[in-house]
This record gives sequence, C-alpha cells and structure tokens, in this order.
Amino acid sequence: MQNCKAELSILRETALFSESLLFGKIIQPGPGDVVKALLGKALTKALHVSEWQLHLITSADDWQQYREHRVVVEAQFGGTRADVERMIKIMHSRQTQLSIQWYFLQAEERLGGVGLLEFEYQGTRSGRLQDIDIFPSYQGLGLGNVLLKAVEGLAYRKNLTYLYLGADTNDWPLYWYQRHGYAELARIKKVAD
Repeated sequence: MQNCKAELSILRETALFSESLLFGKIIQPGPGDVVKALLGKALTKALHVSEWQLHLITSADDWQQYREHRVVVEAQFGGTRADVERMIKIMHSRQTQLSIQWYFLQAEERLGGVGLLEFEYQGTRSGRLQDIDIFPSYQGLGLGNVLLKAVEGLAYRKNLTYLYLGADTNDWPLYWYQRHGYAELARIKKVAD
C-alpha cells in the first residue's frame, strides 16, 4: 500500500512538472476558477495502427495547413484568426525551447493534429500530449481514438514510459481520456498562455 502511494505521488509530481514545462506556472484552484485536470497513463505495449500515419509538422506549408485547420477548430469555441496566430506563435516558441513536436494524423488527407513533448523527470522518460484535435470535417468518425492510439504507439516506440495530458474538468474530453485509461492525478487552476 505504501509503495502504491509513493508511485502515485511520483506520477502526480511528474504530471505537475509537465504542466510547468509547458506553461511555466501552476496555481491551485480557488472557488469559481476554471479547473483543469492533469491525467496520466503508463505505456505498457506498442500499439500498431498500420493504415494511419503521424506526419511531423515541419515545413512552412505544413504549418500553414495546420493554421487553417486550427482557425476552424477554434471558431467552434469562439476563437478568432488572431487567437490562432497567437497560438501558433506560442507553439513555435515551445518547439524551439522544449523537446516538443506537432504531428498531423494522416491517411490520404490530414485529419487531425497532436503535440508530443518528450521530457525526463526523476530518471523516467515521459511524454506530454498537447493540442489533441480532430479537424471539424472529420469529427464524429472515431478518428480521435485512432489519433490517440497512434500517438501512444509513437511514444512507446520512443521509449517513453508514461504519457500525461491536461483536460478541463467541465468538458467531455476528460471522460473520454479516462475511458482510454488515463487516470486523474491532480487538479489545478487553468491558466491562459
């Protein structure tokens, strides 16, 4: 029992560390704050998703296509093109400063995107998922499951032991991640970039 508590404590610390890498600060939530849950999952085996590929976003054309898809995604939540431009600028900054890369989920077309931050904490190599999205034209087809399995497989092949991510506690993705084996490790105040 003591060993389980110690392991859970390390997982919680690692989840908080991943949040601080991305956002630089962690604030405990207060009354009325929008709360974010930090979740984690052990990677125990490689998942093979043969017909789907993760394509590394590197070229200016890739980033332009990602930008155009993000404009549509963010519009669903009241975001503007200026918000997306700010978001892309932050993503580029993070890519320069951290070991994070963004990928398209791709078959014949680009269907979605995800960021994967690789990091080490207390001797364990882990990953942090960020900006997990299926583009609106392809939503409702089960491709979120495919994207998540594909990035988990990539993380496993990169010898990462755990994956972490954040989700708003008042939104459906939290429960979707939990159905995919991610356990809630901490709750923090959601802080804007």
